Amino acid sequence: MKLIFVIESLGSGGAERQLVGLASMLKKRGYDVYVLTYYREDFYKSILDDNKIPNEVYYGALNRYLRFFRLSRRVNELSPDVTISFLPGPNVALGLAKILGLLKSKLVVSERNYTWNWTFKTRLYFSLYSKADAIVTNSKAEADNIKTEFPQYVSKVSFIQNFVDFERFKPQVCEHNGTFKIVTVARIIDYKNVKGLITAASILKKKGYLIEFDWFGNDYNDDYCFRVKKYIKEEGLEDVFKLKGPIKDIQNYYPMYDAFCLPSFKEGYPNVVVEAMSCQLPILCSNICENPVIVEDGINGLLFNPHNVNEIVSSIEKMYSLTEKERREMGQRNREKVIKNNSINEFTDKYVDLIKGMTK
Repeated sequence: MKLIFVIESLGSGGAERQLVGLASMLKKRGYDVYVLTYYREDFYKSILDDNKIPNEVYYGALNRYLRFFRLSRRVNELSPDVTISFLPGPNVALGLAKILGLLKSKLVVSERNYTWNWTFKTRLYFSLYSKADAIVTNSKAEADNIKTEFPQYVSKVSFIQNFVDFERFKPQVCEHNGTFKIVTVARIIDYKNVKGLITAASILKKKGYLIEFDWFGNDYNDDYCFRVKKYIKEEGLEDVFKLKGPIKDIQNYYPMYDAFCLPSFKEGYPNVVVEAMSCQLPILCSNICENPVIVEDGINGLLFNPHNVNEIVSSIEKMYSLTEKERREMGQRNREKVIKNNSINEFTDKYVDLIKGMTK
């Protein structure tokens, strides 16, 4: 059986990581797999190449107004049995192509975020899934959300939570220099709430805490990134809050830190959180969407309201005040929870069952 995966690029995001992992596992299970993108970003390309999975950057789909036509035409040329799309651009293009009868294969669309507001535009977006054969979400909250707003989709919505590579993301011993260090892995964009965490860092510094923050993620050199850098400088935090680019071997850096923090205003199922958990880091994160399911407040991490900087500060102070033994126990519970809930084999099994059910 031939499967085509379609995503905007092979950039450093969580959706891209899940796609290349799934494609690799399905290849090992005997499926004929091909990956199609239309932007050139090669962060995860090596994984596909190592697994001998053909991948292509199809520039013909760059035009957003012609994307539905050109992308579906290219997919049809490859003659897959099932097309699996990730993220809004491909989802919209192929969903529309399916409605117009242009896409010949079965279609699975993958939703990776939580829908907060059901505006006219959002409803129009989801209406394009009317002819999709399946809708996969990586959070139960979004699956329930879609079923409530679009009851006609109940039979086609599936919840498949993200996998974690336990062997790659595993505990390692590392000597610390005495400064409490917090790591974040996320894009530098507004909804990740970079400025909120910078403000918290400023307050903590003024209170006399010796805490350092490292933020690993793409710098888009846009207005938001410029304002973030300016804000760090204005607050005199250059030695406290450091912006770093994305790195492929982030698992080797996690042991250098005392806690992981993700202060986002919105999330789907945050890949980086469960990967940090697998490395036995205690978690600080927003009390939103699927996060309270992943992180139990006071058990394996601490939750806060991302819109309330004082709550962010209080959570960090509480994590700071825990003994090293208490944080280590939190981390151990995290590792156990991820091993139980985020197996790559179970993740792949669910996709295999979905594909088999669609192609009987």
